Amino acid sequence: MNIPPLTYSMFQKIECFLSKEWEDRLWISIEKAGIEEYDIAISKGQVDENGLAWVVVYTDCGWSQRSYGHSYNASSGVAVIIGKATGKILFLGVRNKYCSVCARAKKEDEIKEHICYKNWTASSGAMESDIIVEGFNHSISMHKIKYLKFIADGDSSVFAKIKQKVTYGNEVEKIHCSNHAVKNYGKALYKIKNDTAIALQARKFLTVKNIKALQEIAMKVLYENAHGLVEDLKTDLMNGPKHVYGDHSSCKESYCETRGCVENSKVVDLKNTGVYHHIYGALDRLVAKGHQLIDNETNNRAELYMSILCKFNAGKRLNLNQRGSFETRANLSGLRYNNGIGWQEESWKAITSSSPGEHFKNHIGRLKHQEANRKVRQQNAGPVKRKLKLDLPLLKCRKTETQSAIDYGANATQHQKNEEEVNSEKLRILRSLQVSQEDIAEIEKNTRGQWDNNRYVMERRRRLTASNFGEVCKRRFNKEPHNLVARILHPKNFYSEAVNYGKMQEKVVIQKFASAKNVKIVDSGLFIDELHPYLGASPDGLLGEDSIVEVKCQYKLQKIRKHY
Repeated sequence: MNIPPLTYSMFQKIECFLSKEWEDRLWISIEKAGIEEYDIAISKGQVDENGLAWVVVYTDCGWSQRSYGHSYNASSGVAVIIGKATGKILFLGVRNKYCSVCARAKKEDEIKEHICYKNWTASSGAMESDIIVEGFNHSISMHKIKYLKFIADGDSSVFAKIKQKVTYGNEVEKIHCSNHAVKNYGKALYKIKNDTAIALQARKFLTVKNIKALQEIAMKVLYENAHGLVEDLKTDLMNGPKHVYGDHSSCKESYCETRGCVENSKVVDLKNTGVYHHIYGALDRLVAKGHQLIDNETNNRAELYMSILCKFNAGKRLNLNQRGSFETRANLSGLRYNNGIGWQEESWKAITSSSPGEHFKNHIGRLKHQEANRKVRQQNAGPVKRKLKLDLPLLKCRKTETQSAIDYGANATQHQKNEEEVNSEKLRILRSLQVSQEDIAEIEKNTRGQWDNNRYVMERRRRLTASNFGEVCKRRFNKEPHNLVARILHPKNFYSEAVNYGKMQEKVVIQKFASAKNVKIVDSGLFIDELHPYLGASPDGLLGEDSIVEVKCQYKLQKIRKHY
């Protein structure tokens, strides 16, 4: 066309100008979204004991480059918080580990004045939890609401950080995304399939077709039991492998057309080869999340934002981390997500105070017409696939809160109570812990699943168990108990290969022990002492009326375990 291209310096100058304008438009959209979310919460009566409205949100994070499951070293990341009621973004944050101007200036004596986009020095994996925690901590000041329930995947430590760092963190409940939960179930099955330490004859039962069938029946069970009883959901999930391998004796008509048929059952072969226990070991991690999966929720709305962002940054194939290009595209994705196809026309009018040209308007009109036709086709096709509307808004990146935690937040220093106040509080807390025989049975039943059960975490946090009882008893009186109390009330999620191995193998060990000894072991929740209700115990299983099961899987012995 013989038209001179735009110079890099001019492109950068225009991009910098528009970035600020787009960010401002984004904030306006965020404020409106917060007002809508607040009004809906009030109309539904979602108000806590302090008079603050609370809402349910979706959360997710994306990075500037693909990890392929092992390279978690992206230079930039973006996370969003989206209100469930409005489907609009209530918070968006970006973290950058790199600034090209600062990096090049290391060899020079002085750094020239510039806009620095670097606001992160920790690991890339920690970006998500930091952004989400910031959004939760600003929810009241920004929108006058609390995020008391959030729907997310289980790929990061966000929930643990929220419990530790958000001012109302102990009130927050997590709802696990069913899509991600079943996906992780499939990953565990594929890992078993590829584990050469397991006999080949056993692994032949885990074909790709069978693994997909196991995932499909899990999704169907989640759908059929949505908003029902957790125990029914867990029972049906545990029946999934038997259903796939031909034993339909315990199936329900809602998800099985051959209920009662056992002619083609391969369950006995599964048990004989040993892969039966491995499959149920993988399934146990899914079943344990039953309390978080009972609503059958997904964070597809957050995934939709990430899909739009992926289009704006060329499928993560371009290096946009040198300056603020990634952040600009994160904001652009928000505008597209919030305002739909007309975001360009609205931004044009707001920035230039004029209307765009005829060809531009015609192009936007065609896109809107295509979008309307697509929605009509979806409605006529029926509820086969869940699609999402694009009437949603977004937020800008805020710098990390720098005020010391000693002045504000969950760890703020409190005034010292006098002896009378301490004794009064002590008696009040002890009275609140009192339980009857009926309460003990109810708590034990509803805390099964233990650390994957929010009820268990809350009940256990108020009591002493075997893991901390000795440390409390042996504490010296001249030593301040602050750190010990904080560790008991706000336990940190400790992760290591050994801990993860122990959790993954626990159910396998119990099943093998039960088979070897020909006994039945049942799951256990939290048992509370009636006379001393501040004491509790949570064994790994129960054997009969007078025996408990405790499992220890030593990581160092995994290399020499028998081949099954």
